[in-house]
Amino acid sequence: MFLFFTLSLTNTAIAKFPPESAPTTIQGKITDLNTKRPIAETKVDLFTFNKKIIASTLTNSQGEYRIKASIPSGYYFLKASKEGYVSQGTIRFLQQGKTYTVNFSLKRIPNLPPKILKVIPYDNSTFLVGASVKIRVYAFDPEKGPLEYQFLIGGAIKQ
Repeated sequence: MFLFFTLSLTNTAIAKFPPESAPTTIQGKITDLNTKRPIAETKVDLFTFNKKIIASTLTNSQGEYRIKASIPSGYYFLKASKEGYVSQGTIRFLQQGKTYTVNFSLKRIPNLPPKILKVIPYDNSTFLVGASVKIRVYAFDPEKGPLEYQFLIGGAIKQ
């Protein structure tokens, strides 16, 4: 911020400030696509077109959010994300100092059993019939994330 002083003939200083830019406000509500219920603790991010994050917030217990940012007029990307839901985003032209309402309806990821992604021997060796092997199983649970299981079967591993 710059401060300019002007002196009058009476030696009284008058401060003149450059005009401040009014913040742009983006507000809205995040709901479940199927149940229409609000989703609390949903992350809402505001990005530039260069993928630089400008502001981030979480929704309240009613699924409401509000972001205030001093940004120039232009195109921005707004994204809503919550674990267990498909993220959703939108591109909007935002004018400096204006207020916008942007609502999102997120689709819940169904409760699916974990999927086995690959099975490989512990040390990348090969399996032998009748031998023992140590196996790692990598899986992904949509609600809990990556999983890893280890099993020991039999007695010997061929190197």
